[in-house]
Amino acid sequence: MALSLKNIIGKTSSEADTAKLLAWINNLPLANPPEAQSILIAKLTEMNGESMTPASRITLLDTLFKPLATIQSECAPRYVGKPLPLSASESLALDTSLKLRRLALAGYERCVEDSLKDGRVLATALQRTLATLAALLADMLKARLQPDEEFWKALNGRAALAESRGLLTTPVQDPVRHKERLTTSLAAYGEAILLYTASPHELPSRQVHWMGRWARRWAAKLEISEKPPKDMSAIPLN
Repeated sequence: MALSLKNIIGKTSSEADTAKLLAWINNLPLANPPEAQSILIAKLTEMNGESMTPASRITLLDTLFKPLATIQSECAPRYVGKPLPLSASESLALDTSLKLRRLALAGYERCVEDSLKDGRVLATALQRTLATLAALLADMLKARLQPDEEFWKALNGRAALAESRGLLTTPVQDPVRHKERLTTSLAAYGEAILLYTASPHELPSRQVHWMGRWARRWAAKLEISEKPPKDMSAIPLN
């Protein structure tokens, strides 16, 4: 597991690079999720310090998405649904899971910063960043944590950037999360908003997962309008 990322992917992505990364992923000790988590944390830390094109970084992060999601799911029972306050070992498990998700987020954030002059890549980078923020929010809500001010600044800030660049509703491909369906930054932003406004703390932890899936589906139907709906009777204001 000591293979360097320099030997996995170069400054420009290729099918050969992806094949090397997939081979590396296949050697992750998935039977031992905490160990696999630590290995992924080390690799994401290394990757975030490497220089590569934004498109290559997105390819690498997307390839890591499925094993990361699997490992996060396997580690979640160590802190989800536990009485509060969490024990020292439970708190450590939660902190490790949040650290892993934030490292993935940092990678996508770097893609945004490095692609500010390339609208095609920027649209994808912003969508991935917002989608990862929604995933981070889901992790926090499952653990009965409230998102802090920095989280909302990041979420609203990236949505505002997408809107200011005219990219909020630009369709992009996200095959690891949406398969063949196109998606947008607005959908990812809406997913996070729907998750938070659904009062998830009132639900059993096993239902938060399904709530997330429904939030993702409903978020795809959102539209931005400068005018309020003509028929306000359809909106529950009480």
